[in-house]
This record gives sequence, C-alpha cells and structure tokens, in this order.
Amino acid sequence: MDDFVSQANMLCAAAGAAGAAVPKPSTSNGSVTNPAASDLPVIATYFASLITFEQQLDSQLQGLGTPPSMQSVWTQSLGAYETIVSDFQAAQSAAQSGNLSAYETAIAQEVTDNNPVVQDFNEFGATVCAGGSSSSPSPSASASPTPT
Repeated sequence: MDDFVSQANMLCAAAGAAGAAVPKPSTSNGSVTNPAASDLPVIATYFASLITFEQQLDSQLQGLGTPPSMQSVWTQSLGAYETIVSDFQAAQSAAQSGNLSAYETAIAQEVTDNNPVVQDFNEFGATVCAGGSSSSPSPSASASPTPT
C-alpha cells in the first residue's frame, strides 16, 4: 500500500510542478478568481493549459490501477478529483465565451467541490494529492487548480 500511495503522491507532485510553471495571467485587478469580464480571454487560455495537466494527472492516477486496500476510498478520491476537472472545464468554457456570471458560478462550485477532494485523498494517504505539498497543477496550495 505504501508503494501505491507513494506513486500517487509522486504523480501529483510532478503535475503540481508542471502546473505551477504555467504563467498565471495578468488580470486588471490581479485576481483570477474574481476577474473583470475583460480578463476572461486570457483566463480562458490559462485554464486550457491547467486542464491539460489535470486530465493527464487523472489518467495517470487511474493508470495506477487498484490499490491493495482502501479501494472504495481511492475510487471516491478519483471521482471527487474528476468533479474538480469538470468544474474547471466549465470555468474555462465560460471564460472562453465571455460569460462572467457563469465563470464565477463555476469557480464557486469548484471551491465547494474541492473539500471532498482534500478529505478523500487525505483519508487515502495521498497527502500530496490532497494539497499537503506540491499537488495537482495549481497556482494555489489546494488539491485542485483553484486560482487566486
């Protein structure tokens, strides 16, 4: 089990480093979470890059297969992470279309959906994936790419 958890944490750390290397967009008010509508095109490009890392991480975590124990917690962790990926796809799509209200809604949903990701990965022992260190591609310390 320790090897499985270690592999998951290494994947999350590598994805986190790659995501952190994506330059955060410069917005008019300095915020990616609460931007002006005029900032959405640059945010859409930023999210497109982050989503690529998120999807790759999801595939890599899935590729680890079934852990020797705690299978239901692992399955729950992956499902929660996939929800986050969907939230960011919704945010990216809203930003791409210039819909500030939909973007803000998607970001708020991601913040809510991030709690189970942190809880589930911590319970499994994959603390890096839960945001305990370098985690998934993210400009923040959360398990998901919650922009600040």
